[in-house]
Amino acid sequence: MNFFPNHSPSTPPLGEILRKARHEAALSLEQAALRACLIPKDARHLEEGDFTKVSSSRLKAVSYARSLGLNPSDLKNSLPDMPALVSKESKFLSVKAAQHHPFLMVLSQLFGFLAPMGRAVLYLLIATTLLGTWGVVRQLARVRYLPWTTIANNTTHNIPQP
Repeated sequence: MNFFPNHSPSTPPLGEILRKARHEAALSLEQAALRACLIPKDARHLEEGDFTKVSSSRLKAVSYARSLGLNPSDLKNSLPDMPALVSKESKFLSVKAAQHHPFLMVLSQLFGFLAPMGRAVLYLLIATTLLGTWGVVRQLARVRYLPWTTIANNTTHNIPQP
């Protein structure tokens, strides 16, 4: 039993409105679904008022109504409910992944105060710094001598004085 219907008692349910508009346009269910870029099964569920079997039902209902020549703003009280948001009790996936790996657990404890995107940027900066330092050390290891500290082959060069 539905104690709080989506539509007011004076307006018919959305399914009836869509079916009536489709019959007035003299379209079959398949033609109307093709016109709205929907699969016929979704169009049938919308006309039956069974919004739970249609993913993105609100968006598809608006698209279907527009393709039938209806104004969606006139139907806003009859449209399916907005999708539910994620509850505040739910955890981010990164927190759940950190419970299984000790290194990730340490990182989540250190930077747990940051949002996931902030943590990702911080990890990227740390990785870039470490890789850059490693590259500089590799390049310095290839140098046989430093020209500003030693002279090559221990030979002295006479530097003319002005």
